[in-house]
Amino acid sequence: MTFLYESPLLELEIYRVLTILEASPALAEFEGEGEKDRNGVVHLRRFEDPEVSRIVVSLAAIVRSSIDANKRYYEIVHKRDLIRSVGTLWPDADKRAESGLLVFRDACNKTLHADLVEPERTPETLALTGKLVLHGSPMGKPDVRWEAELDLRKYALTTLFLAP
Repeated sequence: MTFLYESPLLELEIYRVLTILEASPALAEFEGEGEKDRNGVVHLRRFEDPEVSRIVVSLAAIVRSSIDANKRYYEIVHKRDLIRSVGTLWPDADKRAESGLLVFRDACNKTLHADLVEPERTPETLALTGKLVLHGSPMGKPDVRWEAELDLRKYALTTLFLAP
């Protein structure tokens, strides 16, 4: 038996992260009826980064745990979803020309092992773009840095397909 969780709650988390991404531009441009409204929205937008982080890490841990516990099932039923590209990976951040696809399984690993996370924002309004840049070092190689750009919409939808 693996860890227990409620699938509908995972789907709700996927909905939440997608909703945050879609609401961010609208909130960034919201003027309201004055300074008090604008300050309220600015205050609420402070939840964007920690909430997206919490959801992305939770989804990665739960789905990866399920994949590890049921490898044969996932390899047969969800093989295409496991290798779906959800971003770009630079195994050595100093060699930017050497990029590759970031497949879902690797995205879960990079999410869980990142030591620096940078949500990408538009320069004009600081709205979330839906990209999350992850940085880290391969185990045992602290002098090498990897970088991954995670497309949160693709990641969330792939999680929906793979959610146990």
